[in-house]
Amino acid sequence: MQTKTRRLHQSIWNELDFYLTPHISKGLLLCVSGGSDSRALMEAVARWPKRSSNIQVLSVNHATRLETLDEARAVAARARVLGFESHVLSLNPEKKMDESSLRARRYKAIWSLARELSARAIAVAHTEDDQAESLVMDLMGQGGGPQGAGMLPVTQMPQGLVLRPLLSFSRAYLIALLTELEIYDYIQDPTNKYSEGRRVQVRHFLSLHKAPRTRLAQMALKRRKDFETMRHLWEEQVDRVGEQVQVRLDAHMPEVIKFQALKTGLAEFLPGQDLRTASVTLQKIASASKPGQSYDLPGCVAEVRALSEKDSSLEVQYRLPE
Repeated sequence: MQTKTRRLHQSIWNELDFYLTPHISKGLLLCVSGGSDSRALMEAVARWPKRSSNIQVLSVNHATRLETLDEARAVAARARVLGFESHVLSLNPEKKMDESSLRARRYKAIWSLARELSARAIAVAHTEDDQAESLVMDLMGQGGGPQGAGMLPVTQMPQGLVLRPLLSFSRAYLIALLTELEIYDYIQDPTNKYSEGRRVQVRHFLSLHKAPRTRLAQMALKRRKDFETMRHLWEEQVDRVGEQVQVRLDAHMPEVIKFQALKTGLAEFLPGQDLRTASVTLQKIASASKPGQSYDLPGCVAEVRALSEKDSSLEVQYRLPE
């Protein structure tokens, strides 16, 4: 391997050493879409001195375009050339083809296969660009993580670990790696250019305005770490009793914790629903609600009552509208 090529790989290999090595023995699935980011991940892992037969490759056919099945099969074929055992999963076409619905279906299928293969971890190719885009999406009210929180390199999910070893790399770096390897057949989804999807719109916005990608990505990561550090403060205020969800708002509790507790309780009561439009009402409840008040929210009603006669602590109960 030439010196320049090795240097490009070495930076990625260092991250693989740190994030992937501890989990290889338990089985690891590389999730490869075939785009530049995931293709670079697969090619780097293939040349990684610590690669193992416990690492397998998975590509998902989302059935969003006529070409997606052939693209997934091409990824699987390339993986086999590189010495990986590979798999293709095809999702059934459905009416809901928005980004969040596709993501939920994709991960459900991935974890199902991971169970069959006894793989306890999956690796995905999210980059510094993805972190920056998620922060801007939240600022623009178009999605992203909670309060602009980005992704962590290692996330424990109920089904297993999600590993993101490329978060410190830009998409441009990964394309440079592929170019050095003379690999140009990675997939360039036309929807990334013409789609009206929210993430694609933000990606175009950032490319036009020359945003400081690294700084935005660092801010997103810091917000995620802050969010994870404090989340127990509001999660412990939420109780489910049968079909009811109740949220305690102690008098001494900071308003930001009250808001997050209300948001967590609402997500518990209405799982899987987009609740962004409820934020303004939840902020009102957190800042100025009184016993006896009720608030209409998307899909439910929030009723406020006194929790204690000694202070102004409150309890908010979510119920379905009559």
